[in-house]
Amino acid sequence: MSSALHCLGRPVRGQLFHFLGVGGIGMSGLAEVLANAGAVVSGSDSGGKPESLQRLEKAGVTVYRNHAEAVIPPAAIVVVSSAITPENTALKTAQAQGNTLLHRADLLAAIMQNYRTIAVSGTHGKTSTTAFIFSVLQAAGVPCGVINGGVMHSLGTTAILPKGPKGWLVVEADESDASFLKLKPTIAVITNIEPEHMETYGTEAKLLEAFAQFAANAEMAVLCIDDPNTAIIAGRVATDVITYGADETADSVLHESLPQSGGMVLECTLRGGRLDEIELTLPGAHYALNALAALTVAQAVGADVLKAANGLKTFAGVARRFSKVGTFHGATIIDDYGHHPTEIATTIEAAKLTTRGRVIAVIQPHRFTRLRDLMADFATCAKVADAAILLPVYSAGEGVIAGITHLALAEKMDAHGHPAQIIAVNDEAGLTEALHSLHPTAADTILCLGAGSITDYAKRLASHTGHGHGG
Repeated sequence: MSSALHCLGRPVRGQLFHFLGVGGIGMSGLAEVLANAGAVVSGSDSGGKPESLQRLEKAGVTVYRNHAEAVIPPAAIVVVSSAITPENTALKTAQAQGNTLLHRADLLAAIMQNYRTIAVSGTHGKTSTTAFIFSVLQAAGVPCGVINGGVMHSLGTTAILPKGPKGWLVVEADESDASFLKLKPTIAVITNIEPEHMETYGTEAKLLEAFAQFAANAEMAVLCIDDPNTAIIAGRVATDVITYGADETADSVLHESLPQSGGMVLECTLRGGRLDEIELTLPGAHYALNALAALTVAQAVGADVLKAANGLKTFAGVARRFSKVGTFHGATIIDDYGHHPTEIATTIEAAKLTTRGRVIAVIQPHRFTRLRDLMADFATCAKVADAAILLPVYSAGEGVIAGITHLALAEKMDAHGHPAQIIAVNDEAGLTEALHSLHPTAADTILCLGAGSITDYAKRLASHTGHGHGG
């Protein structure tokens, strides 16, 4: 890592930072890159994933597994996210000591000032597209780094900085709390826009305004014209815009994507030429578009596009993005972060492309408010699955909402008549029992979908038969 990294007007080396919720998405990567750049970093987290916290400790971060026990140096800059509530004990300590508080997005923006940057946002596909862009730039020999929301298997971590100041830094830009508007990237990428996080925006019009501002903050915007809302943004901003999609009017056009060996073969046209037989290691139309976005960005930064395409062929994947974690009585277990109805539907469709037998969708709804607001979409999101097993809602800290349950969702799905088999269970033991009742075979795929504890369930399912492996 470069020791020349500057942040907040001075070199990072020797600066003191403490992260509240250090194991969280978007926080662990920032903590790790600062530690690797010579900062003295500590953090606290009462519920972080053990593997994330262990990775941070390996990088030299002092991790307190309880906020109340955290020792925060009085001179440390305390980094917070929107998930940190006023009741957080470590936050109260920092406030009492007079520590400087910094939102994670402000820290990310400060790090970005050291490099030429590519920021990826959108309702769906941010993490995968960020990883694709990093992978294709690496394959083309472009000096680059990444700060992503998921662990990249090729790195074994979420983040790594470019080795020099002339490199490109690819970052995932979180729109959930509107903090992505703090970023000023060289290139902004928007994959799609759907009504989500409306507790932040209130109206769809304000959501679109925010994305338009995000694009306008950049020197160039790479936008998916297939998505109606993103197409609106393309017509609104004065920034230099490059469009991509299956729409023939796009600057970069996806002509065809054909399933092959668990992945796909793409045919597309970028500005200046056609690319045939581009191999991609993941299946599904959404991954094809994300890969096209990456190639479009590679061309925009002047990379050799043919070399860049090799980064798709060798792409090792991102944790919890269509990740194979093992087998259960022969059936392949895939763990996926998809928790929005659109994500669930597209991931099931992708699984259907690669499965000889049945797709058994195991769905853990994430947040009561999301299930309440999108119940109609959830009711039809598994229609192409052969069976669906529904787990109780993962609250993510929210209070229970009367009538908004996995049982209510099961009734809504049943009213639509699909999938043919719908099983609602109450816990992990019930999940295992339900899977046994479906008599899975080696031809089947068990697709575990959600942003909560279901990822742990998937790994334990794999351990039942001793066939777990990396994804």
